Amino acid sequence: MTQPGKMDVTLVAYYGDKPSLIAQLINGAINELSNLLGNGFVPYSLQQVHGTIIGLEGRRADKHIINTNYAEMRNEIRSLDLKAALQILKEESLLPFDVTIGGFVDGGPYSFTSRDVVPYMRSFSIQGHFAVAMGWPYSNGKYSKSIDQLRRAFNAANILHKYHGSPNAEDNDFFFVLGHIIKENTNQNQLLEAQGRLRSFFAAHEPVSIPISRNFLRVVAYVDEKLPPETSCSYTLDEAKGKIDLIQSLYREILT
Repeated sequence: MTQPGKMDVTLVAYYGDKPSLIAQLINGAINELSNLLGNGFVPYSLQQVHGTIIGLEGRRADKHIINTNYAEMRNEIRSLDLKAALQILKEESLLPFDVTIGGFVDGGPYSFTSRDVVPYMRSFSIQGHFAVAMGWPYSNGKYSKSIDQLRRAFNAANILHKYHGSPNAEDNDFFFVLGHIIKENTNQNQLLEAQGRLRSFFAAHEPVSIPISRNFLRVVAYVDEKLPPETSCSYTLDEAKGKIDLIQSLYREILT
């Protein structure tokens, strides 16, 4: 259901229906967490689990959408260009590429880190109230910065990635939230054990290679950052191109 003037917008991968290998991996991880934490964990539905590519959040001022991240992180007022953003996603130098999830073992000889942490440790973590899993552009032993490069390309459309606060910041993580942690219903020891068990779960899992391509990307308008399908609106890239005006009308308005 669209709610003009009351929604935020984001660009995500694998929202909604998922290929069987991805669905099996996500369901397996969710089941592990549910068994370990009980009512201390509220899983997302399979449909709402997604990998965030870049947030398209902004505030509408007349005919302009002021990009939230530029305003809040760099104190710059920039009018984001949705049409230009969708055009960027047609660049063959940026898409497609593959991301690997799972199979990153403890002590493995990987050529990269994520925020100076080895991939085994970053493959799953409890961050505040969120259970977060990750994968990276890594295939046949080769690592690329494809996700970071794609996110940085959106600067040309006046869109800044949430983790690019400084010009030299890098974020090459393909991260996806599995559910919500209810800390009142668990304790620190349980959370640490669950974190370790899930890292082992992902490490032992056969690596799953997933394509990040136009076919698997969605523009989603939402009122709840968890993106429940019941209150969110999802558009393929082609649908979004034909509904630019509608999507812009959904952005929250700047109150004066």
